[in-house]
Amino acid sequence: MLANAIVVGMKAHPERCNIQADALSTLSQMVWSLPTAAKQMVNEEGCLQLAIDAMEIHASHSKTQQSACELFVALSYDKTCCQVMLDSDVISSVLNSIKGCLKKSQPKALASGLLFLQNMAVISLDNVAKAILSEENVLSTLLRTIQTKTSNTNLLISLFGLLSNLALHTDVRSRIADAG
Repeated sequence: MLANAIVVGMKAHPERCNIQADALSTLSQMVWSLPTAAKQMVNEEGCLQLAIDAMEIHASHSKTQQSACELFVALSYDKTCCQVMLDSDVISSVLNSIKGCLKKSQPKALASGLLFLQNMAVISLDNVAKAILSEENVLSTLLRTIQTKTSNTNLLISLFGLLSNLALHTDVRSRIADAG
């Protein structure tokens, strides 16, 4: 399968951020075009771990962050893949990416990460809510983001979508209320 060749390239060049970003974007497009490839990617090819590794190695490269989150978004439409992602470090990696994107003002990567968390909150609200609440200042920073003037519609849609899902969780709802 083509994913195997991409995985080989990612493993051969982990230090090259553009190769990682382009490979992750290609994998994402493969999932959208061939949904049956999703399960193989997460079960056999090791794509989740490669994406997590790329995010950690290239934490300051917005395209790598965005491409990894877009892969996770594509995979989040498959129930089996969602369970695999819940059992891995994907949510934690995306939260780390979001924190970095908030600091560096990277709205495209941020919007992709928020969309992924929104999708995962539909599958497992409790897991996403606990992960967000366990990360210091993430929720309050997201709430402050609403007050900033941004023309990035995708960012606002992703942010409001995530917050509306999170508001269904009692603990998050009370934190949102406390924030004013």
